[in-house]
Amino acid sequence: MINSIPAYVREIFTYQIPIVLPSLGLMAGGLYASVFMVTALVKVSMVVLLGRIFFGQRSYNLQEPIQPARPSLLAASRRALRGQIRLFLRISIVYLTMTFLIFSFKDAGLFQSPSFGVLAGIFDIPAETIVPLTTYVASPIMGITMLGPMIRGGGITDLQAMTVLMLGSIFMLPIFALRSMVPNYTALFGARLGLSVVCFSTGISVLVRMAYLLVLLRLA
Repeated sequence: MINSIPAYVREIFTYQIPIVLPSLGLMAGGLYASVFMVTALVKVSMVVLLGRIFFGQRSYNLQEPIQPARPSLLAASRRALRGQIRLFLRISIVYLTMTFLIFSFKDAGLFQSPSFGVLAGIFDIPAETIVPLTTYVASPIMGITMLGPMIRGGGITDLQAMTVLMLGSIFMLPIFALRSMVPNYTALFGARLGLSVVCFSTGISVLVRMAYLLVLLRLA
């Protein structure tokens, strides 16, 4: 569980800043990023608490870590740019495409269909957000880039966008766990330990998003 925490910090620079903030804007993007940070803090707190409960005090003989050579700021910037430029181009293309499709669907009256209205009524969200919601479950990046034009166009508010993202996350996380985490963790640690780690990690992530969703529904 502790080994998974650095991934949350890494995603700030590889996912939240280059993708989420430009797509959703500062308000919705910042709230969405805070979900990941709160999830990391809850996981660390749970690990510390359970460690205190189940394990006694131990002493460790820690060796001095070997300090790697630090690259210059210019070299580090170039390396980061080379690693992200393809991602920037792909997100730009997807964002422009989704912006065109969303406004085309809206002009065609697709979001006014009865089926969209029923689904939107169940979740208390605008009908036009059902498409990004279902898309997010399959591909979070695609769902986020579809919500961006809706926010900027005034079709939905930042809170409504966050509600859609939290709903999509609640549906997406168990699917992601079954598709990706279960095979990897069971292969590494065996069925019992692997499934325990997956259930613990996914359960905390889902509970944090449910808590956010309840707060958002109160504020709506």
